[in-house]
Amino acid sequence: MKIFQCISLVVLFAFTFLSAQDQCKPIGWATRSGRTGGEVTVTGGGDAIPITVSTFADLKKYASDNSPRVLYVKGPVGSGWSGSSGDRLVIASNKTIIGLNPGTELKAVIKISGGQNIIVRNLVIHGPGSNSNQAWDNLLIQGSSKNIWIDHCEFWNGQDGNADVVKGADNVTFTWCIFGYTINAKHNLSNLIASSDTESVSATKLNITFMFNWFKAASQRTPRCRYGDIHVINNLFTEDLSVHASESGVANGYDCNVKTEYNHFIGINEPIKISMQSGSNSVQESTGNLFENTSGNQTGTGTAFTPPYEYKSFMVTVDKVKALVETNAGATLASPTSCVVASDQPYLALTSGSAYQGITSETAITDIVYTWGGNATGVTATDLPAGLTGKTNGNTYTISGTPTATGTYIITTMQPSGSAVSQTGTITLIPATTLKIAGIDNCEGNGVNENKNSGYEQSAYFNLDNVVGASVKYVVSTNADIKSQLIIRYANGGTADRPMSLTINNSAVSDLPFKTSGDWTTWRYQLATINLINGRNELVMTSTTSDGGPNIDWMGWDGVGISTTTCIATPIKITKDFDTKKISIKKDQLIIQMTPPQETELMLLDINGKELFREFLQAKAYTNIINLADKKLESGIYLIKISPKGAAPQIIALKYTPGK
Repeated sequence: MKIFQCISLVVLFAFTFLSAQDQCKPIGWATRSGRTGGEVTVTGGGDAIPITVSTFADLKKYASDNSPRVLYVKGPVGSGWSGSSGDRLVIASNKTIIGLNPGTELKAVIKISGGQNIIVRNLVIHGPGSNSNQAWDNLLIQGSSKNIWIDHCEFWNGQDGNADVVKGADNVTFTWCIFGYTINAKHNLSNLIASSDTESVSATKLNITFMFNWFKAASQRTPRCRYGDIHVINNLFTEDLSVHASESGVANGYDCNVKTEYNHFIGINEPIKISMQSGSNSVQESTGNLFENTSGNQTGTGTAFTPPYEYKSFMVTVDKVKALVETNAGATLASPTSCVVASDQPYLALTSGSAYQGITSETAITDIVYTWGGNATGVTATDLPAGLTGKTNGNTYTISGTPTATGTYIITTMQPSGSAVSQTGTITLIPATTLKIAGIDNCEGNGVNENKNSGYEQSAYFNLDNVVGASVKYVVSTNADIKSQLIIRYANGGTADRPMSLTINNSAVSDLPFKTSGDWTTWRYQLATINLINGRNELVMTSTTSDGGPNIDWMGWDGVGISTTTCIATPIKITKDFDTKKISIKKDQLIIQMTPPQETELMLLDINGKELFREFLQAKAYTNIINLADKKLESGIYLIKISPKGAAPQIIALKYTPGK
């Protein structure tokens, strides 16, 4: 959704934005996997039914358990703390925690240690005042924590710090937060990233985005970083001499690479602090910042990293930062589903149900609810599939009913000014499946089994590699020549379609578009009519773009007489001895002895012939050892296929028990 207007500005950009878009979803480093990995969808508690909590005991219980949770906090909750005793909220993975009303107060510190996929919004934490005794931070993110979005929160008067990210945590974004002090003290140090120059666990980690935040009356650490790639964009920095004089702004130390751009500094001493730089990766690039009544250094050094995520559609010109942040930063959201919206622009959001649903005949859809705001006066709906109706109630539009046809609809805002906002959805009538195979139960595939993105129906889904030619193979058997409908449940959270070519028994059948689903937790259906022959049928899908393929939840077929079969076409011939080749398993180690050494491909298969992994052994060593403990195999009989270069492959069966 776009809620900004564009004008020409030759000096700064070819385009700029008159009003910022409150993204209403994570952006920045929180949406990436590590420093160089791909895109990640941060869902928090996802589609879990929200629970409203009004006591700290309930909040603590739900926030720390092992289930995905969406928690609405009806504050104030908590009894406060002093030093390192009192109320502390530990947040585990897959949680969304949001203040129910503007200014919702949490009288407790927050600790995230190893938690992943977490969203915290619309909360206010008031600490007892700063000190230098290494007391609790208002917010501490550490360890293997990653993919965390902190939005529209306020952190005041932290004892040791307001919000620290240390000890190997990664992929964190702070948006629309206030980090401030109202109590005069010497240790008004706000945001520390890495706690020492020798924190080696943080090397290549601590990738953090700060956008649209207000650093208010903090003397230092706004932020002060080591190790990370830090993006500081469109933030406001202000001094309050009644609290404490400013000592520094953005400061980078050991091996910290910082991109500081289009921020507004007011009354800050040394807003671009580079005097602590050390290490080969220590850079702070200063671009387009506005300095008002500041003193000390304003100039950066070197060229910083290039952020791997899109953010320029959210940013504003530096002259708009002060008014925008002063108006909207902090716990200002009117409700758990609110977003800041420019008043002269329309806003449209899907607030309930899935826009992409697969429904069998004579089955009602789950209601789909859209909410509009800003200056939108209503919405129009076009191309609703037959059998569905739409109803307006206040500023919501609900689609319901039992579809009788497949179709794609469009919801579009109406407004007196600005550009209309549209959203689309697809309702797919799918036949009843007589056979369903989990995406992870393929015979061969270029990819990995995953379960980190919610919404899948099987035990996990198959994530295809992001390369041209990534493929996956499934095998079925029929008792006659039949025509069948192939149904694939998939997610494509990329910005573009991920087409794959389909072949059956080595003959090209069709191209499957696998259209984008908007995010990795929204699942769509790809249908194709196919012909299967009597007997064994191999279906192979191969990606045709560098984005690879989608995530596959399951493959389904309609029609009678279709069944699963083994992955290997011909009966497996087991040879107990390889003559000059010896293979054994001892204490989680697969030992391959070859006399003489030679180039060899080794594959491990399950008892049905499905490939589990393969290794290429070079012609260097008489003995090769593969650690099976790393493969996370269960106890059972496994087939080992060995293919020396220039010789026929041979297969043996070995029993494996982990730990023995």
